[in-house]
Amino acid sequence: MKQFIFSIIFIIAFSSINFAQQSVNLSPKSTEISLKKNSSNLITFTSNIGDIKFTEVKTKAGFFTKINLYAYSNSQYVGCPDLPSIKKIIEVPYGAKIKINILSYEEQTINLNELGLKFKIQPEQASVSKSEDPNNIEFAMIEKYYNGTSSFVPEVVKVDLLSKMRGVQLALLSVNPFEYDAESNTLSVKNNMQVEIEFQNADIMAYENAKSKYYSPAFENAYSKIWNYKEPSSKSELARYPIKYVIISHPMFEETLQPFIEWKTKKGFYVIEAYTDDPAVGNTVASIKSYLKDLYESASESDPAPTYALFVGDVAQMPTTNTGQHVSDMYTVEFDGGSDYIPEMYFGRFSATTIAHLEAQIEKTLMHEQYTYPDPSFLDEVVLVAGNDANWAPTHANGQVNYATQYYFNSEHNMSVNAYLYPSSSSAQAAIRDKVNEGASFVVYTAHCTEDGWGDPAFTRNHARAMNNENEYFFGVGNCCLANKFNVDECFGEVVTREPKKGAVAHIGGTNSTYWDEDFYWTVGVTSSINANKTYEETTQATYDHLFHERGETPYVTAYEMIFIGNMAVMESGSSRIKYYWEIYSVLGDPSLMTYAGIPSELVADHITTAIIGTNQLTVTTEPSAYVAISMNGELLDAKLADANGIAELEFDPINNVGNADIVITKQFRQVYLGTCLIIPGGNDYDAMLSSIVLPATNTHITNADMKPKFEIMNLGELELTNLDIFYQIDDQEIIEKNWTGSLNFLEAEVVEFDEITLTEGQHTITAWVSNPNGEEDQYPDNDSRTKEFLVYSGNAKLISIEAPISSYCNENIVKPEIIVKNMDDYPLTNLTCSYSVNNGEIENEIVWEGNIDANESINIEFPSVEMPNGENTIEFIISNPNGGIDFNTNDTQASTNFNISHPGQEVEFYLKTDYYGSETTWELVSDASSNVLYEGGSYGDYTQETNNYIWCLGDGCYTFTIYDSYGDGMQGFWGGMYKGEFNITNLETNEVYISYDGNSAFSELSQNFCITINTIVGNEIGNKINIYPNPSNDILNIDSQSIIKSVSLVNFLGQTLFTNKVDSQSTSINTSDYEVGIYFLQIETTEGISIKQVSVLR
Repeated sequence: MKQFIFSIIFIIAFSSINFAQQSVNLSPKSTEISLKKNSSNLITFTSNIGDIKFTEVKTKAGFFTKINLYAYSNSQYVGCPDLPSIKKIIEVPYGAKIKINILSYEEQTINLNELGLKFKIQPEQASVSKSEDPNNIEFAMIEKYYNGTSSFVPEVVKVDLLSKMRGVQLALLSVNPFEYDAESNTLSVKNNMQVEIEFQNADIMAYENAKSKYYSPAFENAYSKIWNYKEPSSKSELARYPIKYVIISHPMFEETLQPFIEWKTKKGFYVIEAYTDDPAVGNTVASIKSYLKDLYESASESDPAPTYALFVGDVAQMPTTNTGQHVSDMYTVEFDGGSDYIPEMYFGRFSATTIAHLEAQIEKTLMHEQYTYPDPSFLDEVVLVAGNDANWAPTHANGQVNYATQYYFNSEHNMSVNAYLYPSSSSAQAAIRDKVNEGASFVVYTAHCTEDGWGDPAFTRNHARAMNNENEYFFGVGNCCLANKFNVDECFGEVVTREPKKGAVAHIGGTNSTYWDEDFYWTVGVTSSINANKTYEETTQATYDHLFHERGETPYVTAYEMIFIGNMAVMESGSSRIKYYWEIYSVLGDPSLMTYAGIPSELVADHITTAIIGTNQLTVTTEPSAYVAISMNGELLDAKLADANGIAELEFDPINNVGNADIVITKQFRQVYLGTCLIIPGGNDYDAMLSSIVLPATNTHITNADMKPKFEIMNLGELELTNLDIFYQIDDQEIIEKNWTGSLNFLEAEVVEFDEITLTEGQHTITAWVSNPNGEEDQYPDNDSRTKEFLVYSGNAKLISIEAPISSYCNENIVKPEIIVKNMDDYPLTNLTCSYSVNNGEIENEIVWEGNIDANESINIEFPSVEMPNGENTIEFIISNPNGGIDFNTNDTQASTNFNISHPGQEVEFYLKTDYYGSETTWELVSDASSNVLYEGGSYGDYTQETNNYIWCLGDGCYTFTIYDSYGDGMQGFWGGMYKGEFNITNLETNEVYISYDGNSAFSELSQNFCITINTIVGNEIGNKINIYPNPSNDILNIDSQSIIKSVSLVNFLGQTLFTNKVDSQSTSINTSDYEVGIYFLQIETTEGISIKQVSVLR
């Protein structure tokens, strides 16, 4: 009988899976929309649907069927059946009358009832604000589309004008191939469509002129989002640099801005300064906008419009538009008027009310862009946080973080990723703040915020003010409400950017509430259904894809470009909040700043380093798409993007001054290249140059300490150079001199070698110089000397990883610490000092390892076994003194890890069988003593049931288990009570069941506290074999045992261990005179077991 019942249940379950999740194939072709013809007055395209997936979903109003279709998005018809729609941003010529011709299609019908899909198509729901109480949200459903009164038949193809973008008129093309009749539960599909869209009576010439006039190569990312974009016919002449950068500031900041302006000029921007005390600029939004609009509209093909705008000051110093709901700088740089909302420039704000505020932001920006971090190793750390929201975080917030870590922020990109998913992120708030404070390059939070900062986990203004991440500043993105609301006294984004020597280098965020769906589109891309594990193929391109540009996206993504691309993705969704998103998202910081994601590699470049007065061109070879600039004495000469071969041909007016011309090359995810080209005078008879210090090398191994210094000299005089005095000095040592003789003609060079010396280990400075060319006074002495820093080191050891301790030990506390060390040098490593510290010095050890590690080889180094403290511990390893001397790189010689000792411990089993909607289930186990999350899991897969058995090792103490259901109905399974979930927690040693759940009740959050009590008193049999005396004691307490004593611990009445002593004999003693009068417990571990004795201390 039992077997028969099981068979029936199995059949029902199997059938339920089939009708609850279905896939229908309509065509052997893949699902795609393809542009076939693209001209100025016409486009044609085809639309095809291959496979359609159906799933049944729970809502407030009951069960419905959801349609999932790759590359399609929600219909945006709120309350109507949610029929997938595919949308494309297109350009439309000025004045065009749009005519849509559907040339052909195939009509196909899908009866959902025949597929076993009994529920109606789900109504489209409005996106929910992250500030909105989900309990106040009404379920939207237009009854006429569900009660049999009307079928839902959206317009098959439509084009809606959007806004202009630097002369390009944008529109949203929507293709809606589905119709739905709820009474018969039938879908009609127009498949294999061929569509033609005519742009009739368009002013093509005016449109082309506008596109050419306002074209900027820095907008290539944005142009790439336009499906039918056609480059201006004169693009080859337009793609010229430098890019214009306008700074609009209150005059109080003019002096403070100068280092920033000087750097931006060197970097290749043509900087225009504008101050609000200038009548042409003014101090109102209207006057500032008028000034910028004049710059923009007066552009020509030879004098492009500005690309970047930076506003300097808080709202009192630098006004902004207040829409009545929020503030926005967007309208100050939007010049098309009317209902337009796309800015014509990338913009940002240095929000400052004091000089100190601005100095802090400039200092951090310059350190970031000039790559002068004292220790850049923190750049490989990224922090991604999905905040706390039981309704939306499991899908939207976790989905954003999972997409980021799956494709981009991961070890394959040489990053150390600290990803915190809901629900465990809430209990990890201290760890998250610590991780940011320890240094991270990129920090993202998505969930709830206020002006004060992150909601849960909390990261507030006060937390930011208390940071001490000097020289380790992060680039922050807050996909949350109000984080950049800069019209309050001081919002979160202002605090993290204003704080000196701490916080962030820039912060992206909203000046009003953001929305769950739109923030997902903004980061991940548009999709027909949002869940925690979207793939690249299921979504359109958005911010993360363009940031890493690994699939053909333009690889020059600055801070505001990230916003621009994110907002373009929101536009592509057809959201009703397109304009709203362009208004609220802003950069507090430099809009042209490029974030790092991992430690950037060096940017290689080659160019001449010396040129004669009158030079008017320079060829630089570097990486493709690198931005190359040359400037001199604060004046930008030229800047260009390197071509596909990495060549940049810089052209400029003839240089008429001597001195160094600065060469600055930048590229995303690369260290900035800083070089010079010395412009030398012509017509001098006697001009010798010390062109370089060849040896000592910048880094010299101690085995090469015996070396001959070498210096390169060059003749810049027009007469033959036949003799020259050459000098060098290392640190403050004796000056060494040599008289060189030979023959060098104009611009010829020679390397001169000195006698052998022996370098000492350490960091040194060598200065070399020349004088008396041909016995005459040098006519241009500015190039006579050079200085070089160099290191003499003994080895280069890197701590690769920690092999032991592992994360958890159950019923054992003896650990043999072990690390892996790699020799990063070209020379063998024969000895190394290795040490560790547990819990900041509670246990310490240091050894000197000896052996042999060849170049680029690794070895495991073990320490002696040690008894580790019970509970949660932290161990830090340090390696030093390779080959007994200085390490070449001390940035990779430390590592730490956390581990838990449960000794004695008990095994506890957590059995979990998910219900039909596993994505709703997450759980965690927290130690009551430390509040740390010890174990966690979820979410799980939908439309099936997973069985999991987790074994936990838990020591003495109390614990809180919490399980979450994001929908709020517990694990009651599918319609009709099928596929119910269940779980229980059982102590495998005592068989005690701490919690049990059978799937018959609803919950959003279910918690159970339980305690583990390990009886370490082994009864009279062992206790009778141990004698302690005198008891009570006032000084020496003796302990005798019939078996070997392994350890003795003294514990006070609060359970605190006062000391532990290792013993290897049958007797020992302790001095009780150091302890206060009272009752104590003596834990004695022998070879036969553990006994606990009560002792009294008297005076």
